[in-house]
Amino acid sequence: MLKVIKFISPSPVALFGESAQTPIDADAFDPKPAYAAKDEPPRAVALADPAPAPPAQLNAQQRRALECALDGQSIFVTGGAGVGKSFTLNHIVADLREKHGDEHVFVTASTGIAACHIGGTTLHSFSGAGLGKEPVANLIGRVCGNKVTPIIEKMPYA
Repeated sequence: MLKVIKFISPSPVALFGESAQTPIDADAFDPKPAYAAKDEPPRAVALADPAPAPPAQLNAQQRRALECALDGQSIFVTGGAGVGKSFTLNHIVADLREKHGDEHVFVTASTGIAACHIGGTTLHSFSGAGLGKEPVANLIGRVCGNKVTPIIEKMPYA
């Protein structure tokens, strides 16, 4: 059974406090820094390195997705931009690799962009199908001759 876990973005106030709702007066905004002379071109300013951010923690929805994946359930993670899908999947992959070993965890996605975000490859590339423009018989031969097919067949849970 497929578990669908929809991530919902927290409100800006929850992330940034009450100042997130304070409107910015566009007329009062001066893109040129006050310390620069009127005829002086912009220049680079050296800033101190920020303190490293504390490691991010999984929220309740993300922990639920991780637990389902570790229990061997099929999950579908969905949600808008910036809600933590890739962050969660990276945690899931790391924990699955720790549990099963690197050679038994394959990371795939339906598009190249999505695959890049999670350090994986496309399903077509993984399977050996490529662009899939060949006749079906040729594609079947390529997929069956793929170097990962014997590995998958040996998996106890495949």
